Amino acid sequence: MSTALTHSSPLMSLIHYHGQDYYTAQYFHRQYLANSQHSGKHQRFDSFMRLLRSIPAYHDHVTLHDIEEVRWGTLKLDEPQLCVSLKGAFEVVGWNPLTLLNATAQMAMAHHLDDELSRKLSVAVDTHAARQHAPRPGGTEIEQRAANALRGMMDAATTLGTPLYLAQQEAVKYVDAKHGVDFRPFLLAAPAQDHIPEADVMLEPTELAAALGVPSAAGMNRYLAAMGFQVRAIGGGWEPTPAGQALCARHSWTKDSKTGVNWKWRVEAIRQALWAYQASQVAP
Repeated sequence: MSTALTHSSPLMSLIHYHGQDYYTAQYFHRQYLANSQHSGKHQRFDSFMRLLRSIPAYHDHVTLHDIEEVRWGTLKLDEPQLCVSLKGAFEVVGWNPLTLLNATAQMAMAHHLDDELSRKLSVAVDTHAARQHAPRPGGTEIEQRAANALRGMMDAATTLGTPLYLAQQEAVKYVDAKHGVDFRPFLLAAPAQDHIPEADVMLEPTELAAALGVPSAAGMNRYLAAMGFQVRAIGGGWEPTPAGQALCARHSWTKDSKTGVNWKWRVEAIRQALWAYQASQVAP
């Protein structure tokens, strides 16, 4: 499909969405084909998309809105004012979801592509990141406390046998919430984050909503309930149904001085279920 796209196609145009500028995944696939001179590994668009979604930090970029997954049915229901500007692109892809990427997502993707331009961009990005995030000698008191907390969390995870990729994620989240120091640039570059089993990728409702193109965590919870995966719990909150128990895990959170418990959901399983559910509810 991508190889037949012309420069005048809506999929080749800049898309302004939620205050940011994006290009479609089809646009970046066309650029990849041009830069690899048709010798790259991902000649087919579906192969290119599998690579894109396999990037370990993919869901982090979705959460940060570097990547947007937009669905026509959701757009019609929640943001009908955007339908006019995006209708042409949806028509070209047969009303299937659109994946939009900004410049930050393009740089992240460059680490995983095999064309010459992407390799050069990857080296340039790594060099710039190393210079920007090089620690200052000694650091501030807050930075030192944050670093000590990070080491403490990782030591505890090692004692408990927690998988390294998961320990890193939870430690970085805890330090950010407790000390206000964001180690995510280092997390995204950590080798362990490149080897997360697809079946293990799980997100809380807020992050899951962003990853799946649902406007809010409340909306995501309503979808999970409508699909039969959770019900309202006595005393408030949600609890999984028998059908949902295999798709989620109990998760403790800390923010400021507050703590609580919610559920993390398996992203790919919920993605597939949501597509099926939306297709049964809304026709183009």
